Amino acid sequence: MRRRRWGTAAAVVVVAAAGTTTALLVTGSADASDYKALPTCGKLAGALPGQPALTVVNDAPTQPPEHGLDPAFMDLQCATADMQGYVAVDIYQAGSLDLGTAVQYTDKAVHDGRSRAKAEFVRRSPGSKSLSADVRYSAAPTGNSICTVYSLKRNAVAVLGIPATGSLDQFEAACRQIAENQLPKVVGAALG
Repeated sequence: MRRRRWGTAAAVVVVAAAGTTTALLVTGSADASDYKALPTCGKLAGALPGQPALTVVNDAPTQPPEHGLDPAFMDLQCATADMQGYVAVDIYQAGSLDLGTAVQYTDKAVHDGRSRAKAEFVRRSPGSKSLSADVRYSAAPTGNSICTVYSLKRNAVAVLGIPATGSLDQFEAACRQIAENQLPKVVGAALG
């Protein structure tokens, strides 16, 4: 049997339209497996320990233009009544707005949703420990001893925040356990 290695190659496709040239950065094609809709807070609550009531903090299936560009992402943020626990889900589409700088990408290209999600995953989880290439967790408490875990799945980023206590070593161990055991349930509810 012959083995083949399949990979995604980056390519730049130049499209000419109406006398102008637009560059499109393609790092993978959008397909039916890309996410196109946000879950509900109720669906996310069902995946959390004790199924706490979550209220919508932000539900933005579209974002207003910034600097004349479409941000091309959807955002849902849900939190417990005491704001000690939260879940956020962001879904990214192809766009030319660099969300880290809020201006057009320096290469003037349109970046696909998966590369934009990956860039945001990296930008939003600095200093975090890696459980895998697509899962990170906080090594130290933020705010009121909140463990924050991040997951990248296709063109989406899910973030879960749950209180954790104890010494720094105990906090990190608890946060790792949340990343290993709880985050997959939340990602499953959020993104299937």
